[in-house]
Amino acid sequence: MATTKTPARNNQWIGLVLILITGTVIIFYYGQQVTFVIDEWQLIQSRTTPSVSSLLDPFNNHLMAIPIGFTQIFYHIFGISSHFPYRALQLIVHLGAATVLFVYLKQRTAYWVALSVTAVFVLYGYTAAILIWPISLGWTLAVLGGISALLLLDRRSPTADLAASAALLVCVASTSVGIAFVIGVAVELIAARHWRRLWVVGVPLASYLIWYATFSDSNTKTSSLSATLRFAQELLAQTIGTLLGVQARGVAADATLVVVVVGLGFAWLRLGKPHSARLLGIAATLVTMVGALAVGRASSGLTSWFSYAVGVVLIILVIELFSHSRPPSQFIQVLIVIIALWAIIWNVGQLNNEAKRFREISETEKTQLAVLASIETQVPNSFMPGPFLQTLTAGRYKQVVIDFGTPAFSVTEAKQAKKIARSNGDETLVRGLNVRPLAGAAETLGIPVAKIAVRGGTISEVSGCTQIANQSEPATATLKNPSLAVTVEPVDGKATIYAGILSPGSQFIGELNAGERALIKAPAVPSLGQWTLKIVATGNVRICSASQ
Repeated sequence: MATTKTPARNNQWIGLVLILITGTVIIFYYGQQVTFVIDEWQLIQSRTTPSVSSLLDPFNNHLMAIPIGFTQIFYHIFGISSHFPYRALQLIVHLGAATVLFVYLKQRTAYWVALSVTAVFVLYGYTAAILIWPISLGWTLAVLGGISALLLLDRRSPTADLAASAALLVCVASTSVGIAFVIGVAVELIAARHWRRLWVVGVPLASYLIWYATFSDSNTKTSSLSATLRFAQELLAQTIGTLLGVQARGVAADATLVVVVVGLGFAWLRLGKPHSARLLGIAATLVTMVGALAVGRASSGLTSWFSYAVGVVLIILVIELFSHSRPPSQFIQVLIVIIALWAIIWNVGQLNNEAKRFREISETEKTQLAVLASIETQVPNSFMPGPFLQTLTAGRYKQVVIDFGTPAFSVTEAKQAKKIARSNGDETLVRGLNVRPLAGAAETLGIPVAKIAVRGGTISEVSGCTQIANQSEPATATLKNPSLAVTVEPVDGKATIYAGILSPGSQFIGELNAGERALIKAPAVPSLGQWTLKIVATGNVRICSASQ
């Protein structure tokens, strides 16, 4: 049966280069405006200085010595004002992994199949958390090291074996998932009866076991057997479904998993039940990787980036299964190219969606850091500015700015941010300055509150205070001032109170019932602007000026 023509040897790299360039442009485009998010701030908070502890202490239960080491070097070279160098490093390693994957595949299958599958991996947008989030550097390094080790083992020379051992050491020192590649290589060498080559896995395996015994957190939560098996099934369905551009969850993903597993099982039988050492080793890698993730992560939930490494192993397993059969026909090659094109389109859409979420988080963080800079002298060093900034504290942030700069917005940029980011900035502001209704007596000045506007009600002066009366619906009183010092007392009904500067009156700060009186104070923050206090009243509410 006819097969598609393979480009001349010198031209076989042109397709890969074009794919790598396309991937670079697309991934950088969607990653723009992304800054350090979530887990990256844990490193900035406590692991910017190289030390045994900072490199070897578990990070999310993983050994991540090499990626943390790279990150620490980048802190001292580039600072943290720009996220670009970190994303560039992540992308370079990802493209390196794609390159060695292509080399591996084209030695075992038709050129166009190898190129198409590699293109899907380059633009595997479902794992956007790997492609544009440098905290995932360990995953890309582990995949790069794992595939490189397989290629080096094929050379069967002492020098190549030494390099393969080093590549496996990179695997386990980048993320604990890398141990699956070590187990897989060990199974391959045992199956091939290459007893004298077992030293290749000796150093990385011993290194990991020593680390695990010395540094690993033994309190890792495990789940029930049923939850673990369900996690493994969902991980495989998610990975296969997204590699094919079908779906990550639901009936379609589960059906795709069943079809693929049954199809591969049937192919294995038709091909004479192949059991090469490499096939057994890759199967062991897959079982170990999925099993380890299921046991260790079933209790915390399935995430998209797990599919990055699992997907690579699945690809290699499938190609290895067919590597000793006849080359795929022209029809099969064309079909694979079409499926790959669809999978790429689908995954670029996923990359767009996930990158948008990262940009929104980044905008919120930059706004919250701008607020923190404006109130840093008014908050304790232990204050944490926001959940996306993880464990970062105000005191640590001051030193970080001195040492490495900051990705924070300027005040002008913060004021121009999207509403959700400005609202989150106000959350940091209100929480940091402890703006809330304070129960108890407060000295009033006997002066009506100035600069107050009312919607849905009437305004009058009563006993030197401003009284708001609602009409057919709750009245909203809005007060703007550089600082706040007022008492609020619902005469009847209820008063719900909001405050803010960047997104005026966006933050709920409390609720008062009839007869309750509270003082609301907020210091001036000249760099940000004036406060807006919003009171929504279901009855009459009295607002009085109070002493500062």
